[in-house]
Amino acid sequence: MLTIETKDLVLRTFSQPPEPLVLQKYLRRNFPGADYLCGYEAGFCGFWIQKELEALGIKCVVVHGADVPTINKEKVYKRDPIDSRKLARMLRTGAYQALYIPG
Repeated sequence: MLTIETKDLVLRTFSQPPEPLVLQKYLRRNFPGADYLCGYEAGFCGFWIQKELEALGIKCVVVHGADVPTINKEKVYKRDPIDSRKLARMLRTGAYQALYIPG
């Protein structure tokens, strides 16, 4: 799940193939010249996505899932779109702590 935001508004939440090159092409086609910041919760896939996005010129941070603030309603109605918007909001406001990415 992917959420696109500007500093002032949420533009779109949607699904697309989880491939860094697909994301790069989408962003460059729809938002040329923008400064991009993306992030995802650490998980089973490790850090290869972060490294590949950075190599494609897209700043990417990885956060620990426990650091994403969640209200009780979100726990009860846990869904990928909600999680995506929460993470996007954290990135937009700077309210995140990125994990160390080993070399």
